[in-house]
Amino acid sequence: MLNSILKLFVLTLAILFCLTASAFSFSSSQSIFFDWTFDSGILNGWSGDGQNYDYASYIDFYEGAGPDGAFGGAWIGTASSLESSMHWSHLLPNLSAPGSSVTSAKLFIDGAWIDGRNNLVNIEGTWNWDPLNNTFIGNTVYDLSSLDDPAMWSDGSLDVSIYAGERSLRIDRAILMFDYEEGNGAGSAEVPEPASLILLGVGMIGLSSALRRRR
Repeated sequence: MLNSILKLFVLTLAILFCLTASAFSFSSSQSIFFDWTFDSGILNGWSGDGQNYDYASYIDFYEGAGPDGAFGGAWIGTASSLESSMHWSHLLPNLSAPGSSVTSAKLFIDGAWIDGRNNLVNIEGTWNWDPLNNTFIGNTVYDLSSLDDPAMWSDGSLDVSIYAGERSLRIDRAILMFDYEEGNGAGSAEVPEPASLILLGVGMIGLSSALRRRR
């Protein structure tokens, strides 16, 4: 009898552990778009600026059914059944924009059930960003154009973390958008025009003749 009770207790703990582990996990899918317009997602409760961007990294987060019964999104919070933070990276394949040529960069984070301004956001190791917006739909846009190190875009990724300061909130998607001017690339030497090459050749010939006369 005692062994049966002990086995039942161990089984119950195992089930609770599995349920807790599944509540902590979330998955994501990323899509890359070129020449992409940030339109409003009426059904999703968020509004875009209608601007066309050269490049966009679009990430959706999934965690099954949330506390409100809606599917999709990753839940975090101070509640014991939730993770207190979430972390992700925007991978930037085929981003043909050296850091010096990025003219506009924005990060849009779409959340829900955000009722406080104590949810901290870390972007590329920097903390001095505004917390997530204190609104029901919780859409927040960060202007990344003023980053101290614009060459960071050549690293090929952007790391983002959110640390919850309230009982629960949901993060549905994150969109990183760029405008840039195509050029030779950061640090690359300009290729001389044919006329410049001709002038350089004439100058070298003149220098060679002068040296011969001096001898």
